[in-house]
Amino acid sequence: MNKTELIEQVSNKTKLSKRDVGNIVNVIVKTIINTLKEGEKVSLVGFGTFQVIQRKARTGVNPQTGETIQVPAKKIPKFRAGKGLRKKEIKKKGAFEEMGKKMDELGQKMKAITQKRAGRISKEAKNWGEKLDKVGGKLKKVTQEGVEKLATQTKTVAQIKLRSQIRDIKKKREDKITRLGRVAYELDLYKKLDNKDLKEIGKEIAKLEKEIKIKEEEIQNLRK
Repeated sequence: MNKTELIEQVSNKTKLSKRDVGNIVNVIVKTIINTLKEGEKVSLVGFGTFQVIQRKARTGVNPQTGETIQVPAKKIPKFRAGKGLRKKEIKKKGAFEEMGKKMDELGQKMKAITQKRAGRISKEAKNWGEKLDKVGGKLKKVTQEGVEKLATQTKTVAQIKLRSQIRDIKKKREDKITRLGRVAYELDLYKKLDNKDLKEIGKEIAKLEKEIKIKEEEIQNLRK
């Protein structure tokens, strides 16, 4: 049932002209929309409640690049069926489908109003929203086991990278020890000599050893 058919049926039952019924329907719809724009709700006892809800901001994923992006919060219209409507037995075949169409038409109008108030949304932005919703649905299916596996893989990659860095630092340290002299290094003899170059090499070795220790501690933390 569309708007024209609704007006016709109401006109037949109330004996009012279609013009008068059309004006009444338009006023009802406009009143509901304006009330929602003001942040208030419209409750029709036995039928349902129209209201605007706040959809929280969430983290999404760019389906083309895989990068994490932030989906901003937004307000959307919502209809909640009343107790009487939920329990009422509708025997006429296809009545639920017709009612659903009417609610969908009204919902689309209210959605257009709220979107206009928030600002014009381009066609590209709408497409992105649909894609993000699909990606979000897929992400919800990811199990805790999969998340833990990914975390383990990430830690493994980090450990490999740290070990590679440690090897490079140790190589630099060995080169400087060779320049300084292993015996002089092991016995700290360079500290007793009045040679600025040797002392400077000794300081560089000590700095490299500190870096090695830090990297090894990071590996230990990743194993926990």
